[in-house]
Amino acid sequence: MQSTIGAIDPSAYRVQDEPSLFATEKPELGRDEFMQLLVAQLENQDPMNPQQDSEFVAQLATFSSLEQLIDMNKRFDSMLDGQAQLVNSQSLNLIGREVLADTGGELQLRSDGSAESVVVDLADSFASARVEIYDASGQVLRTLNIDDPGPGRHEVQWDGLDENGNAMTAGMYGFRVMTQDGEGLEQQQQGFVLVPVEGLHVGANGLAFVSGNRVMTFDEVLEIRVGDDGTPPAADEQP
Repeated sequence: MQSTIGAIDPSAYRVQDEPSLFATEKPELGRDEFMQLLVAQLENQDPMNPQQDSEFVAQLATFSSLEQLIDMNKRFDSMLDGQAQLVNSQSLNLIGREVLADTGGELQLRSDGSAESVVVDLADSFASARVEIYDASGQVLRTLNIDDPGPGRHEVQWDGLDENGNAMTAGMYGFRVMTQDGEGLEQQQQGFVLVPVEGLHVGANGLAFVSGNRVMTFDEVLEIRVGDDGTPPAADEQP
């Protein structure tokens, strides 16, 4: 393909913004602007009717309050920056851990055939309970029954195979948790996934964690599994 870079006139693509007749941002009254207004008021006051002492003192008090607010805002911003740095440093401890996250019914199957575990908390006993794995078209690929679906937490692990024993390709799959009571009434339950934290990502929306091909925000985290069995680490293991 013949290059046309030499034929382009860069000046033809320079666009100068027209001055706007409308203000897009409200001017802020800072300490400098306040002092200018105060000095201008004193210079232009009527000599025959000078400003009363009480009015001048009131304006000085207002300026003093403005100074304190500005200093308070600076201290508050500094405190927020310090807290953000603390959160970022503590978030490093999550790498290598597992978190229970609300993925909106999405499950990740990795290239090695391992999948994220599905977790459901049942409030009552049911006659049966199952986890259905389905593809993007909504077709159910695998049904995993929950043994003894009584009250409490249940964890289900998918082996990445369909009903016929065929290995599914790596990617994202949907899942849903269905229960059935003694009268045959079915109900969908909310399910979560155990996601291994493999790294951290800093983007436009703040700090997030990386797991495989997904990037998740901390708003989606419901629980942090700090030990292999979900128990807190020993005293000599804590950061």
